Amino acid sequence: MPHLIGEMFYVGEVPWHGLGAPLKDRPGLEGAIAAGGLDWTVSTMPLSVVGEPHSLAPQRVAVVRDDRQTGQPGRVLGVVHPQFQLLQNRDGLTLFDGLFEGGGNYETGGYLKQGEVVWLQAALAEPIQVGDNDELKTYLLFSNSHDGTRPIDIRLTTVRVVCNNTLTLATRAREAGTFFRRGHNLSLEKLRTEAKAFFKLLLKDQSTQQEIMQKMSAAACDDAAFKSFLERLLPDPMPPASVATNTAVAQAYATRLDNIRASRQAMFGVRRDGCQQRGSTQQVKAETATWWGTLNAITAWVDHVQEVKGSVFAHQMFGAGNDFKGSAYARIRKELAL
Repeated sequence: MPHLIGEMFYVGEVPWHGLGAPLKDRPGLEGAIAAGGLDWTVSTMPLSVVGEPHSLAPQRVAVVRDDRQTGQPGRVLGVVHPQFQLLQNRDGLTLFDGLFEGGGNYETGGYLKQGEVVWLQAALAEPIQVGDNDELKTYLLFSNSHDGTRPIDIRLTTVRVVCNNTLTLATRAREAGTFFRRGHNLSLEKLRTEAKAFFKLLLKDQSTQQEIMQKMSAAACDDAAFKSFLERLLPDPMPPASVATNTAVAQAYATRLDNIRASRQAMFGVRRDGCQQRGSTQQVKAETATWWGTLNAITAWVDHVQEVKGSVFAHQMFGAGNDFKGSAYARIRKELAL
């Protein structure tokens, strides 16, 4: 399976994928930039038609890594609009580091593929306590793309200690306390000002998030309610118009339907029986018949069970897996009017 991780570092336990440079202690900004392979810049270059250097394509420009030579693999990171405002790694990470008094304490960071997406994650001081033996470590995650596929993003992320599940709490735009996402069209000074305002709101909002999770933990969700919820979260797809007349379409639809139903059944099984942590011999225990147990069964399925093409790490942290967990969290909140 391609892991899509270019370079990264980690502190603590070896990640399930076994990749990255291990560090004994959490580094500061300069150590994180060095260990994560992030000490490089990007610039834009004009595009032209192959074989016709004078036939320019002014509607787009290429983003290139300045530390890689012309023709070197991985030099071109993406193609973007000419108004795309580059955010250099050091500028973005310095902005992020400035949110923390005395600088951040970093546990992981690096880049995906050739540098298309960069990230850095800092540990926060206060955990979220759901129950006596159920604690979520809290982190702030910065990410940015140089290929235009992702906005500049800072979000509150949690890791559930008992099973190593990850959950992002930036689920809805109106939740200003947990949501910071900006396009590549702002000045660095504007980004810095707005990021600082966001961080102040986030710190105030953590107690609210803890109360929400504690209410989920106290609210019963039996098997019937869980199955019904999964059917709404991951519904059966509508059959295509040509399913009755086109054999190939009918077979593709049947396969997709079977996969979705198998996924729902697997999530139900995780809540009832638990599962093995990905890349580990440790077991994720069965969950309680509550809405908190429902949320954690879904996150455990994404983090430890779901089969993914490409990088599971990218899927969990930045891709469709992260979105699916966030959608489950938002839907449970709506279900309980939280």
